[in-house]
Amino acid sequence: MPFDVTPESESAVPAGPPPDPSIPAPAQASEPVAPLETIAPAPGVPPPSGPSAGGGRLGDDFGGAVFEPRPQLRRRGTLLIGSLVAILVIVGIGGALASFGGGQTASSDPGRIYGIGEPVGVGSVTFTVLGVRAIPTTEYSAPEPGFTYIAVHIEAVNNSETTKVVSSLMQFSVRDSTGLTYEQTIAGDLVGSLDGIVPAGSRLRGEIAYEVPAGMTGLQLVISDLFSRSAVVRLY
Repeated sequence: MPFDVTPESESAVPAGPPPDPSIPAPAQASEPVAPLETIAPAPGVPPPSGPSAGGGRLGDDFGGAVFEPRPQLRRRGTLLIGSLVAILVIVGIGGALASFGGGQTASSDPGRIYGIGEPVGVGSVTFTVLGVRAIPTTEYSAPEPGFTYIAVHIEAVNNSETTKVVSSLMQFSVRDSTGLTYEQTIAGDLVGSLDGIVPAGSRLRGEIAYEVPAGMTGLQLVISDLFSRSAVVRLY
């Protein structure tokens, strides 16, 4: 006996309504797609560039614009710092000079040469040369051939109402009859020190060593307060 073998799916699925002719059919995938429109860059604007492989400067990722510190700002900062340093130096030097005996007129007579034991007023500080001695030569302290060491013993008295500073290196030197000047040196054992702060009404005493030609006469000690005031004391 023959059987009907018609698939159940074909008989079970009903046919849908016919398509509405007023609704356009969707585009098929096989239809070509129109390319995007390319916009030309404006005149004078560089084209964008990607980041460099090695890590470029700041701004390489932003159309090639490079953002760098303004040199003018750096120069202004340098000038400002330099000006502040200069002002501080000037103020410091002014204070130091004032502490070396400024503020009063020198009591020493211009052009006069003082002797050992005579008080010499330079600014508001009075100096007195108490004596001069030869420094013995030792194995560890010997002058150059033809020279000798001498020690000048000096006392400084602060006659002002403010603290003063005495510097053996900056305020004293020795000169001979020919005009040659000799700066202080380090030699042997010295008595006291003529470097330090001298309170108002106080005194400071110490020796300064010099290396001078052996047998030289007419040596003088020049005392200064770092201003225009100075005095001369004959040593021998």
